[in-house]
Amino acid sequence: MMKYIGFVVTLIALGWIGCTPKTATKATKETATPTPPQPTVNLDSVLADPCRTWQHLPQREELIETHVIYQDYMSMKNYDEAFPLWKQVYEAAPMADGKRYTHFKDGITLYRHFLTHDTTGQRIREYSKNIDAIVQHWIQCASRDSSQLAEQLGQIAFDLYYEFLDVVDSGTVMDLFEQAVQAAGDSVPVFVFNPMSRLLVDLVLQEKIDTARAATLALHLLKALQYGKAHCKGDCDDWNIVESYTPDVLARLENIRNFYPCSYYKDKYLPLYEEDSTNCEIVRRVFLKLRWGGCDETDPDLRPVVHARKTRCKILTKNADLQAAQQAMEKGDFSTAIRHYQQYIQNTDDPDKKARIALRIAQLYYVFLKNFPKARYWALQAAKYKPNWGEPYILIGTLYASSGPLCGPGTGWDSQVVVWAAIDKWEYAKKIDPSVAPKANKLIRSYQKFMPTKADIFQRMLRIGDKFRVRCWIQETTTIRAKP
Repeated sequence: MMKYIGFVVTLIALGWIGCTPKTATKATKETATPTPPQPTVNLDSVLADPCRTWQHLPQREELIETHVIYQDYMSMKNYDEAFPLWKQVYEAAPMADGKRYTHFKDGITLYRHFLTHDTTGQRIREYSKNIDAIVQHWIQCASRDSSQLAEQLGQIAFDLYYEFLDVVDSGTVMDLFEQAVQAAGDSVPVFVFNPMSRLLVDLVLQEKIDTARAATLALHLLKALQYGKAHCKGDCDDWNIVESYTPDVLARLENIRNFYPCSYYKDKYLPLYEEDSTNCEIVRRVFLKLRWGGCDETDPDLRPVVHARKTRCKILTKNADLQAAQQAMEKGDFSTAIRHYQQYIQNTDDPDKKARIALRIAQLYYVFLKNFPKARYWALQAAKYKPNWGEPYILIGTLYASSGPLCGPGTGWDSQVVVWAAIDKWEYAKKIDPSVAPKANKLIRSYQKFMPTKADIFQRMLRIGDKFRVRCWIQETTTIRAKP
């Protein structure tokens, strides 16, 4: 695992695709106007032995020299000069010295360059075909050692996800991740979890992967995470990072009915009830989560929750809209429940009741439907109906604090700065409503440790106390703070 020591640093630097656009290193030499490379690589020659090295070739010294020269051109992003030299070493020795996959990665980089600069569009298919062929050569070579199959395939998928997802089919990357975790069993490499979980969720939401297959993979990752945490030796920081990210990302799929089995919901939510069985809010939430997950009320594990809800936490109302909303909630039909709650808000003139139900809608969007923007909207509606009420801002702060996995890799800068915006809301909540101060202070103390360090702030040429715009879905200006 020595080559993955930089796992944490890599994630911090790369961020989460979609939230942290990558910036290229400034070239020291201007790139010439691109011209189509002629001729293209003899892929048939490479396919005969994609793992050939230069170690025993008569032209070994010449290939090493050519490799060094083309690498210099690559570092200057002078891809037109690099291509013919790369072509020479790739056709002769795809695996270079046998210890690295540099030629494969550089080949994809080169063809991506030509692909994006093909203004005529005449060679797009050819360039794309060559990229696919290089990926297959890379996979074929990495698959030789069955004892290292999980790590090798996982590393390829990792590199493709963070560096080449714009030109490599996302389904191909997911196939590689799947092969890696199947080969690993419970011992999934730690660097696989975060990118695979993010890609899996994206493919499900885009309807590009079968849900049954996706559910199997998600449950495999969660099981392997527990195994990895239990068996990590010495420094387990990487596993702590994964634990703070992967389950939250995969939880986004809870809003798909029947995606996860009842056992998933019992494992996740029954401990919440056991920790605070007298809190009716917790009782109702756990009950609804279990029912949404298809758990039967007669299940012996559910009986204490069902009993507590019926005897101590039952909501009684004569209002037709609220009754209809409650019935929909019982069925796990939260969208219908929200419609009835909205109807109730329209039909009542009592601002306190409007506020209370608007906040309930916000909580449904947050807890069950995982729609953070709509949750914030309804929390703000609640605050509008009932000024100087702190609870809506407590919820908005919680939304922001929970957005680390949405706006970054779960650790590092993009995942940390959301805490600044969260603390703003909690500070405001206790300012306008002293009754929520204990709750707000507890949240602030809990999350301050996740803020960026002074070194992180200074490294980005920023100053503590300055204003900072938090991007992603939050889009709010906050104040830069350092971890205490």
